[in-house]
Amino acid sequence: MYSLNNIDIKQFLNQYWQKKPLLIKQGFDNFIDPLDEHDLAGLSQEPSIDSRIVSKIDNTWQVSHGPFDDVNAYCLGAWSLLVQSVDHVIPEADQLMRAFDFIPHWRMDDLMVSFSNKDAGVGSHLDQYAKVQGAGK
Repeated sequence: MYSLNNIDIKQFLNQYWQKKPLLIKQGFDNFIDPLDEHDLAGLSQEPSIDSRIVSKIDNTWQVSHGPFDDVNAYCLGAWSLLVQSVDHVIPEADQLMRAFDFIPHWRMDDLMVSFSNKDAGVGSHLDQYAKVQGAGK
């Protein structure tokens, strides 16, 4: 089970939650990534899992929705693979969600994990929900 380090929960909720970003360095002791980019690509092939690849080629953004038979066919230019509900299928990812149990559960939908190549992003967009974002290695 993970618990957050270097964070005052009351201060976070009062000063940061839904107000401004906060980078929590070394947020977890002995963190072990529950999946790698190959696992993530494998999840994107599953029909029951929501996934997409956002790519930018010649200054034009495009999105392709999974499931993907061949992820590499869509990973062109600067790209990001995004997979929703990883916590529903990877128990260790669910443990990450539980580390944020001080946030009301009705505000937390799922754990989305992304993997990107250099210079990638998702372009300008609006989200339908508040989010807690993490950065990997």
